[in-house]
Amino acid sequence: MTRVLAVAALFITARAAAQPTITVGSLRGAVIDQASEPVVGAVVVATSPSLQGTQSELTDTSGHYFLAALPPGTYTLAIYFGKHETIRAGILVRLGSEAVVNVRIATTGEAIEVTGSPPLVDQGSTKIGVTLTEDYTRNIPIGRRFRDTVGAAAGAQEDQYGVSIAGTTSPETTYIVDGVVANDPLYSVLGTDLPPEFIAETEVITGGYGAEYRRATGGIVNVITKQGGNAMHGSVFAYFKPGVLTATARTIQSEGGSIDSRTDLDAAYDIGTELGGPIVKDKLWFHVGFNPHITRLTTTRTISQQLDENQDGFADVDPDTGFTIHVPVTSSRIATDGETYYFTSKLTGALDEHHRWQLTAFGNPTRANELFDITRNPNDVTRRRERGSYDMAGRWTSKLDSRLRWMRTSCTATLLSWWSRSRRPMRSGNGERILPSNRFSSRFAFTSTPFTNSFTPLVRPEPSQVTNKCCHSPRFTAFPVERVSILLLEER
Repeated sequence: MTRVLAVAALFITARAAAQPTITVGSLRGAVIDQASEPVVGAVVVATSPSLQGTQSELTDTSGHYFLAALPPGTYTLAIYFGKHETIRAGILVRLGSEAVVNVRIATTGEAIEVTGSPPLVDQGSTKIGVTLTEDYTRNIPIGRRFRDTVGAAAGAQEDQYGVSIAGTTSPETTYIVDGVVANDPLYSVLGTDLPPEFIAETEVITGGYGAEYRRATGGIVNVITKQGGNAMHGSVFAYFKPGVLTATARTIQSEGGSIDSRTDLDAAYDIGTELGGPIVKDKLWFHVGFNPHITRLTTTRTISQQLDENQDGFADVDPDTGFTIHVPVTSSRIATDGETYYFTSKLTGALDEHHRWQLTAFGNPTRANELFDITRNPNDVTRRRERGSYDMAGRWTSKLDSRLRWMRTSCTATLLSWWSRSRRPMRSGNGERILPSNRFSSRFAFTSTPFTNSFTPLVRPEPSQVTNKCCHSPRFTAFPVERVSILLLEER
């Protein structure tokens, strides 16, 4: 008998929203002269090793500029006004944050290079949390998955099913990888984990986040994977954890039972590589990574009997533990293993300064020979299980000039995200099927973030046309369909 449940949901909203910064950052500020007057019509150009080409903007009538959809990295700003040039280097744009850089320029004289660091506090957001870069994962001893870095945020701690944040349970934590929600759709725990060698930045948000992180009731773990660049870069890494360097596990006895067990590590090892670089300089970049993770375990299964040395008809009790005394009769060793293949691939392209795209695929398919039930027949205590996820996402970002010379339109759309998870029939050690169950679940999601219009003057408008009175340009939603998602569950 097969039961199929299909759920389709269309969420339509018409709310005003700024451009989401889940996978990118932004940069804003003001350009003023030596008399602290706003400089109108100055050209602000941003460059970075993380950015294909350049991003440029003109300051408005109040001297402000805003550069959106910037990949996280270190940027250099060049401000051009007339025949004069001012350089501001070392600007750090972080994932999901908005850096504020105000620049004072000289309208006379030669080119000027300004030194200094912008504030690391995101002045345009109420989010509370921490952003972890590759420098942290490379220099601080952590585990072998990005989930192990979440504990660096205040209020985060592990529980039975994952990581809880700010007093919530771990299934309430939302994981986002390259804009794709990586939670298991059945149990809401982390479904897609990746090694830190594949991660560019991890943003752990413990509170105060905005509506773009919808459907979250706990913390947010926002991750972006590495991308290519104009220079080839990569690494080869390996980790080995031998069982001889791990303490022997203690047997945990249970009152009233005759079967005890303990599980010891034989070996665990990783070997992997990641590589990125240009296909066409400033036009098309690539990054790929592959990391198999192998684990070997041995479970010792012990059959015991109770002892009655004083022949009083009652089992003897250990005065130190309060448990009945068990005497081992026989034991057997059961070998289990697991193999996880982490992979990631990303193509980043730019048609020109105003039109950019990105395609990403990543996953962690796992095959494991697991211990099923220690109390069963020794030949039927293991099962072969396949699980894991395959995720794909596409993104297009454009800045389109309107027919109105003083208006510029920007939009970002996620083209496709797909998530799947399968659990194969449980089988005994001799290959016979012992549990007649097969569950499959998959999720297909089409997400389009609202198109937003930014009134950023390309030429100086008349005073009657100017409605912008602050640093942020007014925006309105022009594409109201926010998300279409389909969830399929099948059980046989």
